[in-house]
Amino acid sequence: MTVSMKTIDESLAQLQLGASRLLRPGLPAQTVTEELTARGLRPGADLIAHYGWHDGTNSGPDVLLNDMYLLPGYYLLSLREALETYDRFVNEYHENSSWLPLLEDNSGGYVFVDCSAIDHQPVYDFDFENVENKLRHNSIRDMLATLAVAFTQGIFYKDGDGWFDMNSDAFWKLAAKMNPTAQYWIED
Repeated sequence: MTVSMKTIDESLAQLQLGASRLLRPGLPAQTVTEELTARGLRPGADLIAHYGWHDGTNSGPDVLLNDMYLLPGYYLLSLREALETYDRFVNEYHENSSWLPLLEDNSGGYVFVDCSAIDHQPVYDFDFENVENKLRHNSIRDMLATLAVAFTQGIFYKDGDGWFDMNSDAFWKLAAKMNPTAQYWIED
């Protein structure tokens, strides 16, 4: 997982994308564990490592959304933001209390990890418009590995106008190949 994290960081910097300077430093494992267990969530090793890598993305009035993206269309939530969203999901919308959002698209879409079991924490897609939440990756490790390969294969790129973009068809095929049991990537 560390190799994928390093590849993603290096790729963001090499492409001179905003996220390379906006990603926050990681948090101590103890902080992550305490914050999550206080909500009744079970933090697995990948989730703890994920927040040890980066604690979300800095934002502000002068920051473009595109500059915050870890992958095209989604930015990394800080642990504080993830828990605030979690509280809203559970208390206001009565969603599953084992779901912790990791990534947000800023239009109601999220990528979340299922923290119901400590030894297996799959990653799902969430959208208020869709009732069915489909499996995207079997783990955070698989998610980061998929992103790292997308960077190294040039599937994620900076376009001529400076926007972070991707070859959607190529990413879909890559993600389906690397995550063969994930329903999200299966064409209907």
